[in-house]
Amino acid sequence: MLCHKSNALPEAERGNIPCQGWIRVMGRDAIGVRVLLMKGKITFEEVEDRDGPELFPTFTAMMRANKIRLPRRSRWQR
Repeated sequence: MLCHKSNALPEAERGNIPCQGWIRVMGRDAIGVRVLLMKGKITFEEVEDRDGPELFPTFTAMMRANKIRLPRRSRWQR
């Protein structure tokens, strides 16, 4: 999950910045966060940071708040 704010960086660096909101909300529950920790791409301090801006508790909550239509996750979902 890349950072949407990375557009302010030079184009060559944009794909290397993980989303800080995703890291903070998901924490070590997400395998991607654990992999980034193991590779040294993020720190435990970033994962545990609670002093930043208030974040939506889930990706779905963020999409709903921004009136973005939720994609169907499976053909069995109604």
